[in-house]
Amino acid sequence: MNPDTEIFNRLYVRYRSNFIAIARSYVEDTAVAEDIVTDSFVSWWLRRNTLPENTDPRRYVVGTIKKQCLEHLRSRQIQTCLLYTSDAA
Repeated sequence: MNPDTEIFNRLYVRYRSNFIAIARSYVEDTAVAEDIVTDSFVSWWLRRNTLPENTDPRRYVVGTIKKQCLEHLRSRQIQTCLLYTSDAA
């Protein structure tokens, strides 16, 4: 296994459950929370070499998780509004 892949996997396994708990506190759907956590973690991993040296990976990922959860909730709210608008027409 590639050393980078091994490091990624160890970090992902170490923090995954805590990150999912954070995401679930926003979205309440485990599958959505898991997707958001995976996307957020991958986002950090792909950007890790371009971020400032003092960037705390956990803070970065948690910040990304929160942003993606809020984005998900906004999107869901818009879809709900559109659904009600089209039903009323």
